[in-house]
Amino acid sequence: SSPLQRALRTGTEIGARHGLTPEVRDTLTEFEPWQNFPADQSPFEVLPHEEISTIFREHIRTRRYEAFPYAEDGAAFRARVLGELSRIIDAHLGQRVVVTAHGGVINAALADALGSGFDMPVRVHHTSISVLRGADTRRAVQSINDFSHVLSFQTHVGAMNL
Repeated sequence: SSPLQRALRTGTEIGARHGLTPEVRDTLTEFEPWQNFPADQSPFEVLPHEEISTIFREHIRTRRYEAFPYAEDGAAFRARVLGELSRIIDAHLGQRVVVTAHGGVINAALADALGSGFDMPVRVHHTSISVLRGADTRRAVQSINDFSHVLSFQTHVGAMNL
């Protein structure tokens, strides 16, 4: 799991159902778009609203991290994530592993498996599950953005509330 709270909480909940405790991997921390902004300042308080809006629009349009002028290096981020995922895969050949992380980490894995030049080839939905198969150096995408588990839960909860 990423050490970030939402991902770690998700990993903890999944692990608890299987009698497991997640291993926290700092290398699965999310992409940091403001990494090089002065640490004692908030870009949302310092930069004009229109400039921030332009940055985000450009990121959505290009699906590239270069839109963020204060970001960590996108290629280094992808290398960090893919290196960690390769270590996890190598340590668990033939096993099923759950990695809980945020959208940038998931997109790094998907971009690699899909051979995409985009940093963000897909818009990852909150609570969705994407499944990749790791075998040797090959990565195959089996599903992206599956959130049928949420729909099943909502249907079940809705039935209980009748």
